[in-house]
Amino acid sequence: MSSESPVKVVLGLYSGVADPTWTLTAEEASDLAAALARLKRVSGTAPAGGLGYHGFSIIGPDGTRVAFEGAVASAGSDPPYYLDDPDRTIERLLLETARAHVKPQEFAVVARALDQP
Repeated sequence: MSSESPVKVVLGLYSGVADPTWTLTAEEASDLAAALARLKRVSGTAPAGGLGYHGFSIIGPDGTRVAFEGAVASAGSDPPYYLDDPDRTIERLLLETARAHVKPQEFAVVARALDQP
């Protein structure tokens, strides 16, 4: 994930309604790139969401990744793999960048989901 090109984030919350979307600042993108670089690559399929909170889509120049339930999956990777994030650091980092772009109740829904074991 390049920190020099625009990185768009989509907070997956809704079905049939547009999800909140924002673009990371250069500093936020740099922090995200550094955090992603610290994660371990694992073979297999990452968890997928359903209704309600279903992760953050990270759309950058090198593709789309989805951070959800402690995994960061590269969309369409073959063979499938994900980055293991048991402390959900990527989701927490992206939630903090969301503060100015989402409604307080949307923020609260995700914060509660991240506090679940």
